[in-house]
Amino acid sequence: FPTARLAALIFAVLVCTNPILFTYTDYVVSDLLYVLLALAALCIARTSTDSRASTANPLRLAAISGLACLTRLAAAPLVLAGAVQSFLRRGWRGLGYFGGGVLLLVAPWLYWVSANRGSSTFALFRYYGAYDFSAGGSRGAGEWLASRGPIVAGNAHYLLSAFDLLYLLPLMPWLVPFVAALPALGMIVSLRREDTFVWVFFLASVALLLIWPFHPGRYVAPLVPLLILFLFRGMATAERWLRSAGGDYPFKEMVAKIA
Repeated sequence: FPTARLAALIFAVLVCTNPILFTYTDYVVSDLLYVLLALAALCIARTSTDSRASTANPLRLAAISGLACLTRLAAAPLVLAGAVQSFLRRGWRGLGYFGGGVLLLVAPWLYWVSANRGSSTFALFRYYGAYDFSAGGSRGAGEWLASRGPIVAGNAHYLLSAFDLLYLLPLMPWLVPFVAALPALGMIVSLRREDTFVWVFFLASVALLLIWPFHPGRYVAPLVPLLILFLFRGMATAERWLRSAGGDYPFKEMVAKIA
């Protein structure tokens, strides 16, 4: 059984069986679909480094990002990451392809929502259709930011506590120092140009999670694959350091393939 396939299978199992994601399997919600589309966008962005001259990659990335926005408008970080990726790979032309593709999918929906705002008698439709992008209406930016202070503090506390569930730390409390260090190491080694999409998506998603006045649990879901990826990259880096110090360690190729 090829090592690369086994590594991909292990990564998929760890992501799909993670408690944060698995809790959504009992409900008909858009979160799991959004995670799937985000993973597809990450794969497209990763392969786009091999074919900079092709217009297909910005268009494919635009299609996935647009569909993700139709799934959840919380997919805005995915659009931002795709725009940055397209610009870095193909300049203004790539950004134009990407932006045009996203608008082609999202603009009709936003127009329909604005034209039919408040027309439904169903309260749930009115709630999800009443999008407000005014960021506080007539209030100034300072007042709006001050009002977000308690929200940011509460959501940050939730995000930190979510790491226990993400990495199943209550089952193995003795692993806490390693689990805290390895993802941080993986983040550091991921600071490379080909990972621009990953970092823009990750940071924008964290920012949205922190400032949005909604329970942050649903906003953590798309971060699960990235945090597991950072964990394995940290493991691969630590393994290389140990190898350079002498000795041999098992599962070297598998960990390297996952990372």
